Amino acid sequence: MLILKAQTYSLAATEVFLRNRGWKLFITTDVKEALLKLVEQKFTYVLLSVDHPNKKNSLLPQLIRHKFSTVVMCYSENSSTLSYNRLNASDSEYKIYAPVTGPAVERSITKYLRDLQTRSLLTIKPEATESLLYRQPHEEPRVESVGVFVKGKGRSRDFGSVTAKGRNFNDIEGRIRNEPRKDPEFQQRHFSQRKKRSDALDTIIARGSQLSLLENVDFQDGIIEHPVESTINSGCIIVESERFSGYLVTAMGHNEQISEEFLTGVKKKLFKYLKDNGEHLTESEALDIKLKPVAFEPWALEYADFLRTSVHKGDEVAIAFFPRRPVHVTLENSVHKDMATIHLKDLKGDRQVNFDLYLYLATNKKYVLYTPQGGVFYQKQLDRLKQQGVTHMHIPKTATDAVAKYNAQNYLNDLVDAFDQSEYATPAKAPDKSA
Repeated sequence: MLILKAQTYSLAATEVFLRNRGWKLFITTDVKEALLKLVEQKFTYVLLSVDHPNKKNSLLPQLIRHKFSTVVMCYSENSSTLSYNRLNASDSEYKIYAPVTGPAVERSITKYLRDLQTRSLLTIKPEATESLLYRQPHEEPRVESVGVFVKGKGRSRDFGSVTAKGRNFNDIEGRIRNEPRKDPEFQQRHFSQRKKRSDALDTIIARGSQLSLLENVDFQDGIIEHPVESTINSGCIIVESERFSGYLVTAMGHNEQISEEFLTGVKKKLFKYLKDNGEHLTESEALDIKLKPVAFEPWALEYADFLRTSVHKGDEVAIAFFPRRPVHVTLENSVHKDMATIHLKDLKGDRQVNFDLYLYLATNKKYVLYTPQGGVFYQKQLDRLKQQGVTHMHIPKTATDAVAKYNAQNYLNDLVDAFDQSEYATPAKAPDKSA
């Protein structure tokens, strides 16, 4: 599936949902890059944002359908009236209205497959519909006569399995609607499967993370007195190399604050291990980040590539790797040598900024403080700036690390929000104030 979106930050949770269902995704904000990728590779589905600023955006659905054998769907990233009208006017039979979630995407695909049945273009059994919906990442596709990729049985809990008996189309559709299921036994089975997957992952970064933990903890007798509970007081290490890109998030039992010394020690050992194994890393600082409270282990098992744990002075300590590429925001030189520009698409509405955000007035060549450090940059401000034709804001060059922290927090908090709304959500324990 190829997804063209307008904003770098959008669809983060949707991307994770689809990848966890086995979809192979290519996501970009660059129209030219998307078209080149379509030439190089066969895609079953192409999702186009009607909010993309490209002047020829409205012509893309027709162009792609004409040049490539693929299913084109349009969606809106924003909930504004303008986006709603754009989507209604778009040249696509299949439309996904904001907010665009993973289940919403799959519902649209289900509708497409049902329409194929109705039109007698494709005759398949209901069970086989699942195999069209869900993709196994490690199996090679085979192309059917209608140009739809089929990749065998699905991955999770009988989803998409052609061997699953007793399934019917209504059952599939009900599951895709992501109807809430808070059954503790169901959740336990799910997380048990996710933990087995996490434990089985044996990559260089997984081994390095475990070793870096072991070399920095004070193991003592190895007894865990306080298990890891919440994302409160988490730390973050940004990893960027050719093979690995994302965030290593750490947490400690009893919701203890992870010391800068401990986090820096873990980062130093990990980066040395990765470099010794041939990785060329972009240097970055270890960060303390503010995440919304969520039960750390279930959240990490749902969205991270792996979770590793140890014990430090009786407190369990955990480290989980959340992949993301690109992991850094692109900053460019501003007019003044001490200032840099940040694109509006790299800013998120209704979120606090941990750096001073300026607007540059070209007529009188002055920088005006738009949102001070610690203030909230509101969605209505973001929308107004876009309407006025503003594409970039300005920040002091000394705020580079603060932007990296802001970028990481936004992405990870989006994953927290997605988890809270999922069927697997478990409440995070509140800090023990009596301790």
